[in-house]
Amino acid sequence: MTAIRMRRFDARALCLACFTSLSCITAAHAASLLPQIYLVPAPTLGGGAQVEAVVTADFDRDGRVDFAVSNDFFNGDNQIQIWFGNALGSFNRRGRGVDAAQASSVVVADFNRDGYPDLAYAGTPQNNADTYRAVVLLNDGRGNFPTRLTFGSHNVFRIAAGDVNGDHNPDLLLQNFSGVDTYLGDGHGNFSAAAQFCCGDFFDFADFDGDGITDMVASQRLDPNAQNIVETLTVHLGSSSGTFGAAMPIAGFTAAYGMTFINADFNGDGRADLLVASGDPIGTVLLGNGHGGFTPMQPLTLPASSVVIGAGDFNGDGRIDVAIGTTRNLPLPTLSLLFTLVESISVAPGDGHGGFGPPQSYGPIVGGTLGGFAAADHNADGRQDLFVAARTTLEFQVPLPNADARRPIGPGYVYVYNGR
Repeated sequence: MTAIRMRRFDARALCLACFTSLSCITAAHAASLLPQIYLVPAPTLGGGAQVEAVVTADFDRDGRVDFAVSNDFFNGDNQIQIWFGNALGSFNRRGRGVDAAQASSVVVADFNRDGYPDLAYAGTPQNNADTYRAVVLLNDGRGNFPTRLTFGSHNVFRIAAGDVNGDHNPDLLLQNFSGVDTYLGDGHGNFSAAAQFCCGDFFDFADFDGDGITDMVASQRLDPNAQNIVETLTVHLGSSSGTFGAAMPIAGFTAAYGMTFINADFNGDGRADLLVASGDPIGTVLLGNGHGGFTPMQPLTLPASSVVIGAGDFNGDGRIDVAIGTTRNLPLPTLSLLFTLVESISVAPGDGHGGFGPPQSYGPIVGGTLGGFAAADHNADGRQDLFVAARTTLEFQVPLPNADARRPIGPGYVYVYNGR
């Protein structure tokens, strides 16, 4: 984001009524509760910043957390912009960024084993709108990414990294309209195709059986032709060949179509668990048994119109918490338009047993749709902080000729909320 300043807030405004009250938070404490906001501008008149993903790492190896944000500008440039952490606890952008068209999904890993965090994204290699592939960007150790390698078949729209075959080199998992392709890394930044898995709607990856090899969980439709589609979850254990095993359904668990899920160790037993959300205010924690099986817990009630966006230890108590975004649609009938707004971010504190306390508000967000989430302790206080990408989105309720049904209409933002 060039010549862009972080928005600053006057924390003293929060204490204007202190003279009538015996209780008031200090200005310094109030400032720590407010997010830092970084602007991703629309470079052309009438354009918008389609902020898609945000990831964190120490890209220039100065001991400070940095972040990278991908943005797909409507009628503009397409980049992954790098923001570098500074000694003041904020972030500065250097240079133009890395050309990365349609970068809908971004991951970080050291793909060539040189000690520097690299990037990989799902998108178009050189502004070629006809090809969506995996692009690996190798870091030169200073936060620049001069080397670009392209892998994968067409229509890759989501990317993940993990050790699929247990050789300690990061591999790529590429989701496309046919399923998931695995590409095995050689530790030098090169990848070779290993296998394709079909099918499923949503996937997540972790070592669910503790053997050091990445496994997969996928949502599967029970009856695609039913009026109300119901999905189940299946686990597929990884192997040293880079392939995934036969489906192992999670017994006794189904959810409405469109479920999403994240993995983390929610009960502190060293095993990967799942938190599933299915588009309504009910979520479910599935506790892993360390052998690829899961046991559903009691349903978790989420705030209405909410979406689970990520997990981390945001309050520093050693337990995994859950970050939640609440959303609202704002119709403008006279213009046949619909704005999708993210109203606020909150965190439900984990109890260390797979349950969560009432969500605690982290504050409002400038109206927009969520574009991505990352967690990292950027201020070294022992609590993970939230990095949330958001964009203002407009939807044409009445389709217009030669126009997208949904498009960004202005800048995108990255919010940095300090853990508390």
